[in-house]
Amino acid sequence: MIGCLACPDANSCTQCATGFVGTTCTTCDTGYTGANCNTCISGYFLSTNLCLPCTQISSKCNSCNDGLTCLQC
Repeated sequence: MIGCLACPDANSCTQCATGFVGTTCTTCDTGYTGANCNTCISGYFLSTNLCLPCTQISSKCNSCNDGLTCLQC
């Protein structure tokens, strides 16, 4: 039996699977997406390697980009 491997990013990846291509995330934490949970979903922006909700820019912001610009209020 093979032991468990750590997720690629323990901050954003909550469950992993190991296959022929290596370890990939199967469940991302809130705000993250992608094979390694290293991309922010809509409504979140990347700040110091963390996906934070757009509401941290403004309580009325629903959509933003990584440049911390609110795109939709």
